[in-house]
Amino acid sequence: MNKLYLGNFHSNMRKELVIKCADSIRNGMKAIYILPSREAMFDVRELFIKELGGLYNCYILTFTDLEEMLTTDLIRKNNVLSEYEVGLVIRKILEKQPKNFLFNRVKAKSGFISGVKQTIRKLKRLHISPEELNEKALGIDGTLGVKLKAIAKIYKDYENYKKGMSVYDLDDFSVLALNQVQNSKILDETRMLVIDGFINIDPVDVNLIKEMINRTDIDIHINVPFKNEYNMDFIYSEIIKDFSNLDFKVEVISSDKPYINPDLRCISQQIYSNKRDLEVLKSSVIISKSPCIDYEIRQTAREIKKLLIEKMAKPDDIAVFCNNNDEYSEKVKDVFDEYGLPININQRNNLLTVPLIKDILCVLRLRVKDYIADSFVTLLTSKYILPKQIQSSDYYESSLFRKLAKKVINEHEPEDYFDFFKQLLVEECSLEDIPVELEDYFNVFDEFNPENTDGQVEALQEFIKVLSNLDLRNQLTYLYEEGVISQDVFIRDLTALQGFEKVIKNLINTWVRFEPIKPVEWLDSLHKELVKLLSEEQTGLNNRDYGGVKFLNPDLARGQDYDTVFILGINEGIFPSSGNGNYLFNADEILELAKLNINLGTPLWELQREKIRFNACLATARNRLNVSYRVTDENGALMIPSGFINDFTAILTEECCEKVTFYSVSMRKRMRYNVEPASKVEAIRKLNTNLWNNGDVQLINEYAWLDSSFKEKLLYSSRAAYMEISREFNPVFDEFDGRLNNPKLSQQDAWYGFSPSQLNSYVYCPFRYFAERVLNLDDDEQEPLSGLSIGLLYHEVLKQYYEGKDDPEEVDIERLQAVFDSVEKDFDYGNQPQIVKDYYRSELFNTIKAFIYHDADNLTRYFEATGFRLKPVLLEKFFQIYLGDNKIRGVADRVDLEFDDTGSFTGRYIIYDYKKGNVKTIKECIETEDFQLPIYYAAFDNYIKKEYAVSKTECIALLYYSIEKLEWKGIIRKDMKLALFEKRKRPQLIDENNMYVLLEWVEGEVLKTIDEIKKGFFSPKECPATYFVCPYNGMCRYDKIRFEGKGV
Repeated sequence: MNKLYLGNFHSNMRKELVIKCADSIRNGMKAIYILPSREAMFDVRELFIKELGGLYNCYILTFTDLEEMLTTDLIRKNNVLSEYEVGLVIRKILEKQPKNFLFNRVKAKSGFISGVKQTIRKLKRLHISPEELNEKALGIDGTLGVKLKAIAKIYKDYENYKKGMSVYDLDDFSVLALNQVQNSKILDETRMLVIDGFINIDPVDVNLIKEMINRTDIDIHINVPFKNEYNMDFIYSEIIKDFSNLDFKVEVISSDKPYINPDLRCISQQIYSNKRDLEVLKSSVIISKSPCIDYEIRQTAREIKKLLIEKMAKPDDIAVFCNNNDEYSEKVKDVFDEYGLPININQRNNLLTVPLIKDILCVLRLRVKDYIADSFVTLLTSKYILPKQIQSSDYYESSLFRKLAKKVINEHEPEDYFDFFKQLLVEECSLEDIPVELEDYFNVFDEFNPENTDGQVEALQEFIKVLSNLDLRNQLTYLYEEGVISQDVFIRDLTALQGFEKVIKNLINTWVRFEPIKPVEWLDSLHKELVKLLSEEQTGLNNRDYGGVKFLNPDLARGQDYDTVFILGINEGIFPSSGNGNYLFNADEILELAKLNINLGTPLWELQREKIRFNACLATARNRLNVSYRVTDENGALMIPSGFINDFTAILTEECCEKVTFYSVSMRKRMRYNVEPASKVEAIRKLNTNLWNNGDVQLINEYAWLDSSFKEKLLYSSRAAYMEISREFNPVFDEFDGRLNNPKLSQQDAWYGFSPSQLNSYVYCPFRYFAERVLNLDDDEQEPLSGLSIGLLYHEVLKQYYEGKDDPEEVDIERLQAVFDSVEKDFDYGNQPQIVKDYYRSELFNTIKAFIYHDADNLTRYFEATGFRLKPVLLEKFFQIYLGDNKIRGVADRVDLEFDDTGSFTGRYIIYDYKKGNVKTIKECIETEDFQLPIYYAAFDNYIKKEYAVSKTECIALLYYSIEKLEWKGIIRKDMKLALFEKRKRPQLIDENNMYVLLEWVEGEVLKTIDEIKKGFFSPKECPATYFVCPYNGMCRYDKIRFEGKGV
């Protein structure tokens, strides 16, 4: 027999029904359990696991899930219209309506189209066909009848269009499922079906249940745990009436969950009674008023933290309900993170919130009126769009590009932006000509003219070509490798880029498939459509239960319970909500339609649903309940408490209501921090607010409980003041500005070995050298224990490839692949998805392969120009030399020796130092900013003479060789230009005699630098880290004006 169980909000019937299902499963049959919400499904899954030890032979579903299962053989996924495609079809149908069409003036408006879509969906849920709707319209006079006929016409045209195209929308599953019930294999094996926790059931789903009743082999049980004698009209009219007519036996259940706090049981049973006779304990119920969202959330978090510290509840047994996710969710996450509280919050982030996607859109917006100027600035300063070759160049500086771009915008027309920017840049940076890479970058946008294409599809295809030319994946890899973006951001951006490409691809396929009508301002329309789709496409969304305090929508309260419950934001217009509204009918028309059984959601109907939701939220609390509302909004305007607050207080006695109510504090009093801080952030704020105002340093002792070092941290400000005074007013550098007094450094020991990279880091920034080499905060010479870094991978592959290779001018791809595979297995990819690892591996191999080809071309050109061959001989060669009394050691990446046609060494050689990206020039050597190449010369010139028994050696070049940029620069003899460079290149060269003078002079500068290190002079210099943030900028105290007046 089919039964309907009507129980209280604390009914224990769900557990009993799960036991019935388990018995059926043990007898070899299957059970289907249908629920309205994700949270209720988690609850039922736990009950099944406790009863059966696992989940098997039971389907825990929503009605939508069941309908999709029933129609899986009828509908293919690629034949189901997306929400966007439904709107596109309706737009197309509206455009074809005659000139006397009722809605002719608004048919192109997105709000009207959305209203039509919403109404058709609702009609399908009511199981009303276009013909039935038209028949009902014939019996209605006046405007409403005409309006309903027009909607019926659109509805019919929509259904005919889908039928002609053999496509479906999501609501068709419900209708098609009706005909599949009798022959369903899933239902053939099912003995018991439970429908639990529904406030109302749509008519189309009621008809589905009718079909299941006709099978006679399935026992159907409906659980309605919403009995409240003071609010029963809606339940009777929406559920009980329908199923009583279907011969369901209605049983009123009195068994309740035995573990519910009696105070809370009474509240859920007596709400809406207005009896005003209930007495509850303050430990059970709290009513809170708050001046703002932040205060409301902090008070909630404070109470939760207290519960967890006192072990009165577990995090996943606490729920926070809120009907205003948009305003609350982000702030809840931030505050709970600050308090160290785990929060299970289902945040929905759309693609348009990702900075990468915003910057990509600027490429298209460069051709959309009203967006051109801002887009121009973005494309010249975006770390995501601006190619790495430009960002790493000498002339690029974000602030400079932004300044020049704004000047161009103020003085010129959009079509001239790029040309005048180039002129200004050449003048500002004293360039001979615009750099090639910048010219190429500008050409990408000059050639992008979507307005000249045939339409929206062609414009999007051009857009895709531009994005392909910008090579955004490679750009993201570069930013990650340089440390500009973290691993989390890298994965977020890579995922967002894939999502963006998917949106574009689907949009093109949709337009090709449905051929939408081309608007007059079609480019602007394309932009708006794309923005709309990106704002609807979700990224980073998960629906799994990861534990922690649950942040839930009230609609998810469907029979589960929690130890402690907080209901936030119970204000008028929020809970109950003001409703979604209907774009096509006014309130009076909706009431008239309801009389014809066309329920589009009357205000009273929606209010009754909200009242049950509120009652259900109250009933989820087992031991403690906290309800709260705001007295002002975020702008300071007055906010009215919801009628639900009045209903709640109306059942309490006046004395009780006064006892359990926490009255709001003013914003001014809130900032006085009169309560005990619950996080370190709050403690610091309170200290900063109260300590110096009261003039009592002993206040610090009040906060020592947070951790053992906290008092020391709070006293930091006093010591910091003394240091800052010394820095500001001492006429010479002292220990607070990097000048150590009588230092005891390991660098002073005779055994200590300096490396070229160490010395370079000192001249780059003495203070950074101090942090890394004296304080040992970092040691970039230590290889990571977990695997190879990118630089080490490059070096090891090139070493093994060239070792023993007699013909370096010939590229051996098989040898390279074998070497790469051998070395790459130890490469440390970190904790990254496989898709990222595969992409990374391909990029690494292609980079090395391009370098090998480039190197072979250079060696071939040298032979053609000189008649002699260069051959890599010394690879990753360690050296140790003495300059004065100072030991210097290091490793040279590569030394090429020159051989004649007999294979004899001529005495000439080139020293290389591989670089991953940018390379330095002779300029840095002259300005004593780079010692590496001169030190290599000092180390290897004598070594080569002794090792190869030659009386005379000639160093023809010392080169920095970029593996990724395929270029070299350094100290190069003028007479070797044609042998080492292509004709069009204009390298910086030096005469042979001057070259040796320079090398000898730099050697003297090396000795001076080592002497400064040993004396402990580490004052910071003007930060050269122009492009990326220095990891030690939080320690550095460089101040140009302050330093100019100081002496050594």
